[in-house]
Amino acid sequence: MLNRFFRRSYFRVRNVTRAIAEEAQQIHWNNGILPKDAVHVATALREKITILETFDEGLLKRSGTLGAPPLVIRKPIERAQKRLFP
Repeated sequence: MLNRFFRRSYFRVRNVTRAIAEEAQQIHWNNGILPKDAVHVATALREKITILETFDEGLLKRSGTLGAPPLVIRKPIERAQKRLFP
């Protein structure tokens, strides 16, 4: 069931390249963001994503402080979410 959920069209899967991994390392070292979260942030910045949605309170506090232009980190908007169990 979980695998089907992550195959939905609104998820974008990207491979972690060496460039993304190195950028994530810098984000972790310079900003104190956990490594796994730094990979998500680095991927968003590399792909020029403007909004990253998460429920992670630590990341939510970093909204507008990373990237140029600044990455907006916010909670998912309810009306745009699909139901996990239809």
